[in-house]
Amino acid sequence: MARTRKSLLTRLETLAQFALNAFPARYCRSSTLQDPDSPAAFIAECSRQEFLNGLAAMPVVRRAIVVFVWPPAMVLLAGALTLANGIRIERRYHRSIARQFAEQMRLTFVHGVSPALYYYYELHEPENRLRVHEYVMRAQLKRGGNMYKRLYRECPQRRHRASILNNKIAFAQFSRDRHLPTPRLFGIVENGIFRRADAEDKSLPRTNLFIKPSNENGGDGAERWTYDDGVYRGKDRRQLSEPELSRHLARASRRAPLLIQECLVNHPELRDLTAGALSTLRIYTFLNEAGEVEHIFSMLRMSRDSRRIVDNVCRGGLAAKVDPATGTIGPATDSGTLARTGWLDRHPFTGAPLSGRPIPFWREALALAISAHREIEAPFMVGWDIAITAAGPVIVEGNKAPDVDIEQRLSGPWGNQRFGELLAYHLKNAMRDIAVSPP
Repeated sequence: MARTRKSLLTRLETLAQFALNAFPARYCRSSTLQDPDSPAAFIAECSRQEFLNGLAAMPVVRRAIVVFVWPPAMVLLAGALTLANGIRIERRYHRSIARQFAEQMRLTFVHGVSPALYYYYELHEPENRLRVHEYVMRAQLKRGGNMYKRLYRECPQRRHRASILNNKIAFAQFSRDRHLPTPRLFGIVENGIFRRADAEDKSLPRTNLFIKPSNENGGDGAERWTYDDGVYRGKDRRQLSEPELSRHLARASRRAPLLIQECLVNHPELRDLTAGALSTLRIYTFLNEAGEVEHIFSMLRMSRDSRRIVDNVCRGGLAAKVDPATGTIGPATDSGTLARTGWLDRHPFTGAPLSGRPIPFWREALALAISAHREIEAPFMVGWDIAITAAGPVIVEGNKAPDVDIEQRLSGPWGNQRFGELLAYHLKNAMRDIAVSPP
């Protein structure tokens, strides 16, 4: 029942985001911003133009469907979210269920903000609702707003060099060549063919393995295999011998190339902050106005379900903001779309305290993220996933177009914070370059 409800909410949210940001952009996006000269207003206006261009390019029938669908879709989405969360929010914040639904409708039809964000950003609180247009929506950055694509659109050389972050195999080689600490790569499987790092060894390593597709996103397709006495054990107590696991990986690699890596283990001081999956720091670095790499935000991600092998919030994990000065974490939360969790001072699986916990090797992890960004040089922004092990920080991967949803739940809207300032700055530079370039 819970899985069916979650699937319905996901489908409604996808439809709602598309419809809301396509058709109503003509009316909602630019008219209600509080400060038209702010970075948030500039980002919203740029994404609004992208939405309207996309709308104009739609076939007539599809455009008519969007126009017809979005109002009832918003009402259905708000109703489903209120049904799932209303009682808890009423008890926790003393906001009546009727008021919650009415506020979602006002945000949707007056301000052009999807009901999906109402619980995510706790817009039932007046201080958050007053700043609603300072949030940088995922739809502005990716789904139709295309701000990330717009940044690289007129910079083909920068786009080409930054694309190394989209290719996990190329990034692993890049990191190895520059002596950046990354998980040991044992080999690659593509279309059933194994390419091992050690050409002399034709068998799988007799150790714990982490397998992930080269195009993996949000932990999709990842597998963890624990080695013990000649047998590899996976999820659901599945056991395979070395030849059986090799055949399994060969079949799976026909969908996408697979990386066979060592399975990292967290530093002993962090192991009670996870239900079993590797916990990682997400560290955001951005090129500033002087072209220098600047740290803008960090958080620690943690799993809370022993059945999960990744710590992503979109896979049911938790996140806690890291204080950049001290390297300590605050209370943890999930996406908030379903309001069961709220804010936690103890890990729900282990019971370990959260707020005030220091991150081992924090300064080294921050320096590693900045150094890695300087090495690649091209990306405007990178969201680094860095694991803290007993030996120090290790780069798991980098993302040149990361989502910023849970981050704003943790630290408030980013539109007029450093992220928004630098995004607006680089967008203006890109537009200026286009304007002065010869025809």
